[in-house]
Amino acid sequence: MESEERDRIKSISFVDKTEASGGGYSDFDLQVTADTQMENVDPADHGDVVGEPYFLVYIDGSLDNGSRFSYTNGTLGERLNVSQKKNGEYTIDVHPKALEKANVENGEVEIMVLLMDRDSDWDDIYAVKTVTIEYSSGK
Repeated sequence: MESEERDRIKSISFVDKTEASGGGYSDFDLQVTADTQMENVDPADHGDVVGEPYFLVYIDGSLDNGSRFSYTNGTLGERLNVSQKKNGEYTIDVHPKALEKANVENGEVEIMVLLMDRDSDWDDIYAVKTVTIEYSSGK
């Protein structure tokens, strides 16, 4: 990823939070501000040159760039197809079931958001940003 591509996710904040009785949050969504415009990003032999942006949200995720391909670790919490906007604001639901599936324990949880472009061979990563929240299952 080139430097200008990494900066496509401008900010991520937590919204629609449900405070847990023991502290932290048991439920929350993400508010992502990002440049999702993707004109002229795909090769012409793919049909058209306009990209198809989407977000992936990983719970306790990490990205391994050890080869020509990237590998994501962690539990996929959500995928959201989005429209193309220069300064778009998108709300992404993070379902409590996704946190349970990731076997998240009470305490700090890292949420990794990737801005992707769908392609016919393999999808491209255009931005990655990680945020942390204090989580409590409420149990």
